[in-house]
Amino acid sequence: MAGYFGTETQQRLQACAEASADFIATTPGACQVGRMMGSDDVDRLGWERIDAFLERDGVFGFRLIATEKIDDLRRALARRGYRFDCWNVFVADRASAETASRRLMQKLPDGLTELDMPKDAEGGDVRRIQALMNSTGIVPFSGSMLSGGAGQTTTVALGDEQGNVVAAAHGYLPHNAHSRYHRYA
Repeated sequence: MAGYFGTETQQRLQACAEASADFIATTPGACQVGRMMGSDDVDRLGWERIDAFLERDGVFGFRLIATEKIDDLRRALARRGYRFDCWNVFVADRASAETASRRLMQKLPDGLTELDMPKDAEGGDVRRIQALMNSTGIVPFSGSMLSGGAGQTTTVALGDEQGNVVAAAHGYLPHNAHSRYHRYA
């Protein structure tokens, strides 16, 4: 796998997450957060493993943690000397998500076109998407993640008339077969 992008630390974390793909796929509680090691079930993965990753990497990702568990997680991380950042996510069944998406779909503004999904983890298309992510303050995914080399993914990008990437979105299946979220993207 390849196409690491960002700071030296960001690239090291991307490489660690990708090198751990088999562990992530087979370990209850582990999930692929793309930019670092992660968990979607702290109780199943266990704090011993999480602590080892925190010690090694200095960061750890948590996905789809139930709202009622957030304060406990925040306190557990604070006791270990780590900050907890989060954002809200939404969950919808496929039909509801497609209905909502169709309402948003409309003709692209003049001068913009939908670009093909990138295929080369180290190619120019991937690099332009990573540069856009980085310039907007979003830690980039590796080229392997963006081009499908690290599993089932979809990457969509819009380009302007000069070939610049002006918008991008990425979806993938981060949860393993042990997860109650294993069919969630």
